[in-house]
Order: sequence, then C-alpha cells, then structure tokens
Amino acid sequence: MKYDNLKHLKNYGIDLVSYVVERDFKNALQYYDKDDLVGYGVMGLLYAARKYDNSKGASFLTFSCKKIRQEIISFVRQKCQKRFRDIEGIDVETHSRASVQDEYDEEDERIYVRQAVNDLPEPHRTFAERYFFDKLTVKEFQQATTMKRHRIFQLRTQTIALLRVKISGRLG
Repeated sequence: MKYDNLKHLKNYGIDLVSYVVERDFKNALQYYDKDDLVGYGVMGLLYAARKYDNSKGASFLTFSCKKIRQEIISFVRQKCQKRFRDIEGIDVETHSRASVQDEYDEEDERIYVRQAVNDLPEPHRTFAERYFFDKLTVKEFQQATTMKRHRIFQLRTQTIALLRVKISGRLG
C-alpha cells in the first residue's frame, strides 16, 4: 500500500463521496439509502488512495471520483440484478390452479402488470415490452436499438423501479 497516498484522504474524504453521490446518483437516491451509496463510495475512495499513481498525469481528485462512481455503480448493478432475478424467478404459470378464484387472481395480476407497463413513459415502455415480454437479451436489445450497453442497464434499472412504484400504487 502506498502510504503517501493516504494524505489525500484527509483533503477529500467523506465530503467528496457525499458530493459524488448527490451529483451523480440523484435517481438512485429514490431507491437506495444515501448511507449505503456513501459506504460503497468510501470503498472506492480507499481503492483510489491505494492505487493512485501520480506519474499517470491525472489528479487524485479526478481519479478518486472515477473510482467512487465505479464502486457505487457496481453496488447498484448488483442490487438490480438480484431484484431482477427475484422478479424473473416468479413464474405465474407454475402456480396451482386449484380454484377459479386463483385463476382470476393470476389474470388480474397480469392485467395490472400489463397496464403498469402501458403507463410507462416511452423509452421505458418499449424496453419493458421487448425485454420482459419478448424476452430479448441485453445483446439482442443492443443490436436492435443501437443503444450502448450501460444505457440499457440504466434503462432496465429505471424501468424496474418505475414498475415497482406503479404496481405497488395499484395494489396498495
């Protein structure tokens, strides 16, 4: 570990991480606690202090902001992938069809989900239809739309969050 880089932490520290979270992750703050994002950002700051090399030409501030963002994005991506796996794991067709009431409830849920998707703003609606209903992979969606991969993941995160809000509002 390069101990001479630790002096940079005194100059920037948690204030820099909070600034990056508030500046770059406004949307994520709607769904995640700021302390969680700051905690992962601090891990990025510590990594930056350990790996910073003055001879590369970048300032420590620039380098650390990049590492803070990368660590927070990694955290958010992991959370989104876990939630998506949880959502994907629910297979409506495998529920028991013991009664007419169960069938009605499943159909009612499908209608709620379809209506929530229809109520989404345009880029999110198209994404939800093609990704969730048509079962396009990220790569196939990328080829079909020429969107960059990070934008697709961002769109997926936003779409899932919007659907959760819309569906919980209808059921709640």
